[in-house]
Amino acid sequence: MLDPNDLLHAFKHVRMKEGYVLDYVWRGSHHAGAPLLYARRHDEPSLRSSAEYRARYLPTGTEPHLTRNDEDAYLPYVEFDPEPLGYSEFLVFRNEINFFYWVWHAFYERSEYLPTQRAREANLNQDGTHLSHEDQERVRSAFLGARVREKNGSAWVGMLRYHPFRWGIQSLHVAAPNKILGGDYELVAEAAGWTRMY
Repeated sequence: MLDPNDLLHAFKHVRMKEGYVLDYVWRGSHHAGAPLLYARRHDEPSLRSSAEYRARYLPTGTEPHLTRNDEDAYLPYVEFDPEPLGYSEFLVFRNEINFFYWVWHAFYERSEYLPTQRAREANLNQDGTHLSHEDQERVRSAFLGARVREKNGSAWVGMLRYHPFRWGIQSLHVAAPNKILGGDYELVAEAAGWTRMY
């Protein structure tokens, strides 16, 4: 059995709100393998079906995206430390938690953060072979690690991220313990055609 709470072990500055845990139900429709994340009190029983999930979190009847969940079902119960590492870990957690289990075409949306030169070289060797030399150099020369700008109790945090065919600076405007105030994306490079994804 999968336990999405295990992913929190990778983050030292991100945690569930006290008394809450992550849980999921199987989507149970056309792509039944896609799990839908949500938070619940630790002493509350798990939801039993995607119908219960929809009744609680999608009352309008909208359908959740195949590889994306309704963040309102769990993100308000995730907290992070108000410091650069906390902001950085929350940025990664927020964008990657949905991929704790690969299903169907989910790999098309595979993404990864590239905070080190070593990670960038490995990524360019696998996915960036169609980029021009100039675009590859733009990827290499983007700032390393995470860029954090704190002001008036909130912070902008950004990091170089690869998402199929695109490299860019993914940024979030956040305030502890778990507020997202905004976001931004600055394109660094984009492949003109299909790249090798596997």
